Amino acid sequence: MNRIVHHAYRYAGIFAPLMAVFVLSGCSGSLDAKDYLRWVENAENGMVKETSLGGFDFRLQHKPLEYIALQEERTLKPTTGLIRKFRTERGGLYYFNFRIASKTGQPILETGKNSKKEYHRRNDYFTSEMQHDLFLVAGKDTISCTLYHFEHNHGLAPYNNMVVAFAKNSEETQDLQFVYADKVLGVGPVKITLKKSAFDHLPKLMTH
Repeated sequence: MNRIVHHAYRYAGIFAPLMAVFVLSGCSGSLDAKDYLRWVENAENGMVKETSLGGFDFRLQHKPLEYIALQEERTLKPTTGLIRKFRTERGGLYYFNFRIASKTGQPILETGKNSKKEYHRRNDYFTSEMQHDLFLVAGKDTISCTLYHFEHNHGLAPYNNMVVAFAKNSEETQDLQFVYADKVLGVGPVKITLKKSAFDHLPKLMTH
């Protein structure tokens, strides 16, 4: 009997971490705030996609409103009222973080540039012009970028983040293809697809 109990505890110790992984990578139920953040940021769940072209890595992360609320309010105990407020004030848009990283380890404003003029041209482009080269293909619709913010890091990292948003064309979930029609990096159009299945399995956030 003691031997059976010993083996039961042994196997429980082995499978407990695995069960936690399954909960976070395939859940479509309800999660507390900490696990919800982890779920969205886990690439296995389909909200994060990456691709590489030329000397650059491109990373796209979809941000549900609940995820944005947790991050901006810096809370792990969201209330129903808080989530309702974000849905009312910020609903109707698809939100993303788009990251471009240089494989050389240089800041993207400096990678492959040959002059100061080119550096300033690239800086102006990412700061205020890139928005016009971002699109979201949803079903039969091609949607222009509605909101855009380029996060300057003053050359302290080999990547830059852009916060972008597109108007929703439908409340129904569907495949979304993000398109960056590059004009300065020399890599051509960058296309990243988020599958409908990822949105279908998005868990609910537990509120207080």
